Amino acid sequence: MASNPIRILIVGAHPADAFDQAGGTLAHHVAEGDQVSALIVTGGARSHDWQMSDRQLKADESFDLEKESDEGHGKKIDETRRACAQLGITDLHFFGLEDDEEMLTQKLVFEIAEKFRELRPHVVVTHHPYEEGGFKMHASTGRGVLYARRACQGSSRLPGKPWLVPIVYFMNPMAYVSHNSLNQGVGFRADVYVDISDVIEKKIAAMDCIESQYYAGMYARKSTEMGDGSHGNMVSTTYAEQFQRYTAQICYKLPIADFEVRLADEPREETMKRRAHMIDHMASLPEGERPEGLPYEFRRELFDP
Repeated sequence: MASNPIRILIVGAHPADAFDQAGGTLAHHVAEGDQVSALIVTGGARSHDWQMSDRQLKADESFDLEKESDEGHGKKIDETRRACAQLGITDLHFFGLEDDEEMLTQKLVFEIAEKFRELRPHVVVTHHPYEEGGFKMHASTGRGVLYARRACQGSSRLPGKPWLVPIVYFMNPMAYVSHNSLNQGVGFRADVYVDISDVIEKKIAAMDCIESQYYAGMYARKSTEMGDGSHGNMVSTTYAEQFQRYTAQICYKLPIADFEVRLADEPREETMKRRAHMIDHMASLPEGERPEGLPYEFRRELFDP
């Protein structure tokens, strides 16, 4: 663990990408005093305002798509600010690019690189550069981050002083591997899992803000069980987010957390209770009626390597 506060930047293709795949992890960093910023590349209205899409589907020929898209863009920004605030993330940066332009451009690379020089992050979190074979805005954003990382450290045509981003993490790298045949043989793996069981209700509260995408309500809880619940189950805990490092980790000793040591002789009953805990039946209960805390002891210090 870094001995001093660090700067973290998440670079997401669409507004909800600022938190939905790594929000619990970022909430931990905020709580620890790290500076967490989010950069959102596109407005998200054309591809992810599904309420607007439904209105267009049902409308007659007078539907004003450009007007609706402009209004949807503002709504997505508001939703994202409210969602990120649930996790303690308040420093948001929006490029506002149209999200039906999915190809990587030199202009986008330089714009990301300029943000790197401005914000000078120690860690960047983004999408896997070959998600769904590389043919989507997520992947273009991930590749843009890697190109920008090279551009901003040299004497390129950019304002500001050079900056080397030491660490890049790809968030939720296994999510789209099975979606098409182009992913086969590409280096997808999850080599870091972050236990987010103590902040899972914050993440659900953030997802509840994304009404334009129908995330609010039941879907927020179902997707949490299927996604973060599945990841947690794979590493003998309740809820987790998974990441893949772009470069190898440098350590003085082999990293191992006390949580991992405890697993060696922990009673299986305790392990299975932890893996079986579900949040969806709790998250919708009114304030004052929810059970207090988790059904097992969550100790943050157990996860310090």
